Amino acid sequence: MFKKQASVLNRVEIISANLINNFHILKKQGKNNNLEIFPVLKANAYGHGLEECVKILESQNPTYFIVDSYYEALKIRKISNSPVLIIGPNSLDNIKYILKKRFTLTVTNIITLKKIVSEKKETKIHLSFNTGMNREGFVKNDISNIIKILKKNPKINCEGIFSHFADADGEFENYTELQEKNFSEILDFFNQNEIYPKWIHLGNSAGFLKTKNNRINAFRTGIALYGINPLPKNDKKYDKLKNLKPALRLISTVTDLQELKLNDSVSYNCTFKAKGKTKIALLPIGYEEFFDRKLSNCGYVKYKDIFLPIVGRICMNLTLFDTKNLPIKTGTEIIVISENPKDKNSIENIAKLVNTIPYETLIRVNNTHRRFIV
Repeated sequence: MFKKQASVLNRVEIISANLINNFHILKKQGKNNNLEIFPVLKANAYGHGLEECVKILESQNPTYFIVDSYYEALKIRKISNSPVLIIGPNSLDNIKYILKKRFTLTVTNIITLKKIVSEKKETKIHLSFNTGMNREGFVKNDISNIIKILKKNPKINCEGIFSHFADADGEFENYTELQEKNFSEILDFFNQNEIYPKWIHLGNSAGFLKTKNNRINAFRTGIALYGINPLPKNDKKYDKLKNLKPALRLISTVTDLQELKLNDSVSYNCTFKAKGKTKIALLPIGYEEFFDRKLSNCGYVKYKDIFLPIVGRICMNLTLFDTKNLPIKTGTEIIVISENPKDKNSIENIAKLVNTIPYETLIRVNNTHRRFIV
């Protein structure tokens, strides 16, 4: 638990109880399908803070923490001995160092597999297959070669096989079902050759509730873990995740105030003009730290239970808002991101305002902001 420091003008609060709540909801849903949960902590734990989320979640004893890079895996290892699966691409030059640290590697191509073999070390790998995402991964034509390599190299433990859904949060499930069919055929090839990986994972946050193959025994969860329901409200499985709670709150501090008179403009390009006597407040946070510039003149911040409009262009490190003559002064704390999904400045509603997805909005939370577990 971190103590707040008076000198911190912008702080990110990670709500431990909400993150644990989400883990338990997902774990419960996974158990209904006999699925193990692998928390995904890439992109600085979706903007929440990698180290902070590890400290909160390691008490739940996850089978794996999933990260994108060797760099992220090393950050985890500094504070925890929890197992780590690196799911992203890696430089071939780094393979030997990754294996020394005993991280589990994702393998997406023959070149990487051969490089791992050449190191002659006992290691665990998870094979990634392209079943329709068409982004990365082995294809069916690679299987016979993979099996030959694995049979000749018993030090390589093919612990897992997985793929990734392309349209699990889409309106229709046809493509998701097609991908699962392709994945099932891939598993058949391995099983016919007496290779039975311990972990079979296909579903992500949006797709794990839709898998039907009983050989699938794990799923990777990212956005749902952090309290965002990835499914559209008209999806029949939406309600299974309706009790997720956002786990991040971003708070800034008023550093200055300005009195405007009729027709005074604010910030670059004079896009806002006061309609009368107006008091505006300054926050030391802009598009470098979080605010998308498209929130200029249309976004909101929150003071107590009141939503106040952002005025003028958002600057690189500064944002202005209309105080509506409320008793706001220098040092007043303002909620930039609310953990209440119904609020105008929730992650989901901010994403809608700028026409993007909550994933992108969350990872905009600059990693230089101090994180506090609350």
